[in-house]
Amino acid sequence: MRDTSFLSNIETFSWISLLFFLILSTISFQLNAFTLLNHLKQRFMQIFLATIVGKFLLSIVLIVSYALIANPSTYRFIVPFFVFFLLYKVIEIVFILQLSKESPRSSASQ
Repeated sequence: MRDTSFLSNIETFSWISLLFFLILSTISFQLNAFTLLNHLKQRFMQIFLATIVGKFLLSIVLIVSYALIANPSTYRFIVPFFVFFLLYKVIEIVFILQLSKESPRSSASQ
């Protein structure tokens, strides 16, 4: 039997969640910024929705994997995960809105 006492700690999963969202949000922001700043506004909504679905699926994988590997005694470890999830979602929306205002206008609107 493996010793998973370190992984069973809620604080450990909080750090894992923070790192997880930091990496995923950086990647999704770069993809969204690329589509907006390179006159690919038609593709933007597809990329934006794909990153949302991808993060959601990867979030489920992270939670289930952690629950199976660490076998935590309580499911309260999910609370910090959802706090980070909501925080990063708000930050992502604010940045995307700012980016869409700053992006060059498409040739169709000129």
